[in-house]
Amino acid sequence: MRTSLGLAGDLDDVELVEDIERAFDIQLADDQLKHCKTVGDLFRLVVARLPNEQDRGDRCASAMCFYRLRRVVLTIAPHLELRPSSPIETLRSISVRALYRAIQRADGLRPPAPYLSVWGGGSLLGAVVAPLALLWMGAPWWAAGVAVLVSIVLYRVSPVRLPPALGTFGDLVELVTARSIGTLAAHGARLRPAEAWKALQTVCADHAVTTGGEIHEGTLILQPRKAAA
Repeated sequence: MRTSLGLAGDLDDVELVEDIERAFDIQLADDQLKHCKTVGDLFRLVVARLPNEQDRGDRCASAMCFYRLRRVVLTIAPHLELRPSSPIETLRSISVRALYRAIQRADGLRPPAPYLSVWGGGSLLGAVVAPLALLWMGAPWWAAGVAVLVSIVLYRVSPVRLPPALGTFGDLVELVTARSIGTLAAHGARLRPAEAWKALQTVCADHAVTTGGEIHEGTLILQPRKAAA
């Protein structure tokens, strides 16, 4: 069990909250968030914003997501046979960027965060560092602009990978389900505290680079500060 998500607080926690809000399609109040210390605190805020009992659907969110994902994948590669147990390598003939675009078109589903190659990560870093370095060395402003454009082009053509933890198509379905649970609930999916907790674990794990099963209600959001010597 993890004692902390390991977030440093340098906007990491803000990104986590924004991701949770997008996943559940809710807004969390700043005055309540400032009192949140653990994942359990976040969970209670999320549960308080779940639909009323009479407004909740009763369809399985994972099943809904599976059929939607399979449908969009088959529009790209109609020859594939996809089951939850299908190895993720089954999708290797599809560009990850094309797959992500297709997922986003599937009634607003949210794909997992992409994993950039070293090339892609370096391009993003270069878009910031290169123009600043050129300006510091006295280069004209247009040279800095060209450096930004080149970095953006390199990023756009750099390869993107699926999260390495995905082993099957079912794993991808579960990840997309968690990141799209609010949208699925709006279309009749079941969203009760049990489903909300599972989705919250998955979203938090994405930011902590760990598995959702290691996160419990007592897991701290921010990394504990070391006591001064």
